[in-house]
This record gives sequence, C-alpha cells and structure tokens, in this order.
Amino acid sequence: MALDVAVSPEELKALLETGFLFRERKELDKAEEVFAGVIALRPDLEIAHLGLANIAHAKGEVERAEGLFRKMTELFPQSALAFGQLGEFLHTQGKKDAAVEALNKAISLDPSGPHGEAAKAIKALVDEGVEYNYAVS
Repeated sequence: MALDVAVSPEELKALLETGFLFRERKELDKAEEVFAGVIALRPDLEIAHLGLANIAHAKGEVERAEGLFRKMTELFPQSALAFGQLGEFLHTQGKKDAAVEALNKAISLDPSGPHGEAAKAIKALVDEGVEYNYAVS
C-alpha cells in the first residue's frame, strides 16, 4: 500500500542515501526501516526494493531475502537488474540451476547493457564453480 504523501525527487534521493549510509555503517535495522519507508511512499521504486532485499540478506534472513528478490522480479518483470540480483543471490546460496535461469533472463532483457553484462560475469562464475557471498559484513 502506497502512502498518499507527496515526496519530491530530492527528498526520495535523500531518503535512499540515508538507507545506504546506514547499511554502510552496519546499522541494518535502521537501513531496513528507511527502505521500507521509501517503499511505502513509492512502491514503484525498484532501488528501494533492492535495498530491502540486500538488508535481509546481510542480516542472514536468507528465506526472507530470497522472497524479496523474487518479489522484485514480479514487480519489475522487464528489469534486468531485478533478475540479475536474484541470480546473484541464488548463486550465493548454491542454487545453481535457479541462478542460471534468472541470470539468463537478465541477459535476455539487457544483452549488451550494464545489467546484462553483469549477469554474464556472474553466470561465468557459476559456470566455473566459483562460490562467494556478497552479503554486507
């Protein structure tokens, strides 16, 4: 549910920057609160959903994080960023087949753009059997 509050682009940018600042400071609960608030104001803002999913992953809430990444692909079905992030997350969880599927979707949505190129790089890691975890530490 979106809140019926007018927020300027500058205010949204400041809120998002605050969320990322809290994340960098490892104040994950505060970051989560900010990203959830931004989503309440602007549920169509993909970067806020990404921030929330990344915070859940950083907190070790793996099932919740996966659900949030998957929700991004439902909310933004034409977003190579959403599918690439889901694929990368699934790779960190050892879910190779699902990761490749999501990464291939990202590549098909943005074959020569930045998100498609990032998905190709992650897919190469999956194919080579390289394991890693990108969670905020």
